[in-house]
Amino acid sequence: MIEGYTDTVPFGAYRREVFEHVGMFNERLARNQDNELCSRIIERKGKIYMTPALRAHYYSRATIREFLAQAFRTGAWNVLTIMINRHAFRWRHFVPLFFVGTLLTSSLLAVVYPRTSVAVLVLMAAYFGAAFICSLQRGLSKGLRGLVLLPLLFFGLHFAYGLGTCAGLLWVTFGGWRRRDFA
Repeated sequence: MIEGYTDTVPFGAYRREVFEHVGMFNERLARNQDNELCSRIIERKGKIYMTPALRAHYYSRATIREFLAQAFRTGAWNVLTIMINRHAFRWRHFVPLFFVGTLLTSSLLAVVYPRTSVAVLVLMAAYFGAAFICSLQRGLSKGLRGLVLLPLLFFGLHFAYGLGTCAGLLWVTFGGWRRRDFA
């Protein structure tokens, strides 16, 4: 983790004065409360500082299926979060949506125009190459045990997140948004 100023932190520690100045976490949101709060802090001239000195214990999902479901729901909540507070928007939150859209579009085009299957192969090779490099970096510092599985988990995370964002856009656009669908 790199220490310094950033636009959001998970598991932040805040002084009481921050909440008195910008308000509490937005309880309408089942996800992204940290992003939304941090955007209000920055909007009101506050700063967010990331430090490895602050420790938090996080308990991850017990199964890969639960992990992917969480990623899907978080992607869907991006849409509602931005509708509530446009300052919570960061382009990086929508990169998985663009990735999924590009992958699905190029895959469909490859069915009609087989020569475009090269685009699918290039996209997947680039993705898994980058995922392998990130996995290798992590493996060198923490042990190589997950080197094979991590790129697949990265893909699952990004694909589920991107599909979730797509679902959030569709549900909001066509009026079918219900909080319980994504809680």
